[in-house]
Amino acid sequence: MLVATVLGQVSGIAVLEWLHPQQSARAEAWLTALVTDAPARHRGIARALLEEAARRARQAGGDRLRLGCPLERDDLRAFLAAAGFEPRLLVFERPTV
Repeated sequence: MLVATVLGQVSGIAVLEWLHPQQSARAEAWLTALVTDAPARHRGIARALLEEAARRARQAGGDRLRLGCPLERDDLRAFLAAAGFEPRLLVFERPTV
């Protein structure tokens, strides 16, 4: 977990996890959370968290950083595109009942 603070207050977090898919010899770095406090938005905090997560993924031998983005989050998709992310995966889901 990466934590960003501003003036001693937590202003953002990123959670970096490693998945080990059967079809790949390399582990995949996934950001399973990227959250910034509303008053701290548009100050570069999320971008700094992304850069640190990417640095740690590279340091551990990963060559990709992945995260999911809900379809309805146009703002997040625009932010991720500006940060160099490209859509690569389509995920399907359904209720278990």
